[in-house]
Amino acid sequence: MSRRRMVQLSALAGGAASIGGTAALSGCSGTDDDVVEPSTVAAAEVPVGSGVVVDDRYVVAQPTEGDFHAFNAICPHQGCLVQTVTEEEIICPCHSSRFDPKTGEPLSGPAETGLAAAQIKQSGDELRISMTGDA
Repeated sequence: MSRRRMVQLSALAGGAASIGGTAALSGCSGTDDDVVEPSTVAAAEVPVGSGVVVDDRYVVAQPTEGDFHAFNAICPHQGCLVQTVTEEEIICPCHSSRFDPKTGEPLSGPAETGLAAAQIKQSGDELRISMTGDA
């Protein structure tokens, strides 16, 4: 769970306790599960030496031909969506954190942790990406 999500849930839990317990939480359906839904992209849409952001959830890089890597597209620094992918780095536009397109590890910037690795499976020309292994 991200630090940001933990703070959000702590604030929500504190507010629920102050108005009468956990009943206020029962209708809350917002979870981190939104990030784990599988997505698909055609392999041909992922340029060699670059990459793409898929469904505003995943970033798929192809540093060299046929070598695909996938990560959660949310920057761990402050939750911005990464946008630029080159052969050398994945770049977050908010504070210029830069990540390795093969490992997701931070290269520079304020992000201290890397992009979470996603599962990626290729079937023909289709790439299926998931955070849960059901790609």
